[in-house]
Amino acid sequence: MEDVSALADELGGDAEALLLALESKQVARFRQNKADELRDYCTAHGHLSEEEPLTGEAIWARILAALTDELAQGTLDPETLHTFITRLDHPTSAPAHA
Repeated sequence: MEDVSALADELGGDAEALLLALESKQVARFRQNKADELRDYCTAHGHLSEEEPLTGEAIWARILAALTDELAQGTLDPETLHTFITRLDHPTSAPAHA
C-alpha cells in the first residue's frame, strides 16, 4: 500500500492517472480487483468523474454565461476575461511577480 500512496503523491493526487498506472501494473503485485474497487471508491466519493471533460468552447460558453451581467455592465471586459482564462489554462505564460 505504501507503493500506491507514493505513486499517488508522485501523480499529484490525480485519481485517473493513478488508476491508469495501477491498471498498467506500475505497482508490483497490485491486484486488478483492488484497482476496480479503488475506481469505484474514487467515483463514489467525487475524486473521479465518469463524465467527459468539457471542451474549451464549452468552458468558455459557461464562463460567458456566468458573467453575462458583468460583461453587459462593463465591469469586466471580454479581452481581460480572455487573458485571465488563457493564463489559467497556460500558467507558464503568466508574468512573474515583481
